[in-house]
Amino acid sequence: RKLLRQSRDTLSVAFMRKVARKKLFTIVRAWRDLTRNVPVEVRSRDQLIAALAKQEELTNALSENLKEYDSVLFEAEQALQREDRKQQELAQELHQVRQQLLATQLERHLAQQECLRLRAGLRYY
Repeated sequence: RKLLRQSRDTLSVAFMRKVARKKLFTIVRAWRDLTRNVPVEVRSRDQLIAALAKQEELTNALSENLKEYDSVLFEAEQALQREDRKQQELAQELHQVRQQLLATQLERHLAQQECLRLRAGLRYY
């Protein structure tokens, strides 16, 4: 058993070493192909400074756009808050109108009942 376990451990370690070497070889081969076949882009210091200046201009323009969008967002949030308040006011007004409608209907019903009582009383008078 001990010999079996030792041989299994040895095979396992050897297999792991083989897998690691294969992975390393694949990485080295890909790097070598990349260095041989892909041209390296060389830029001068002036070109890099010009590219940096252009990037700074773009960054500044994006910053300005961000400020404009921030102000637009602030205005939109304020408009949304105004609309929410208006909706709440309209909901309260609707509730009051419904209450008034119910009161009016109740008064009309009471008036109709009173008219019927008066008619009934006049018939038998």
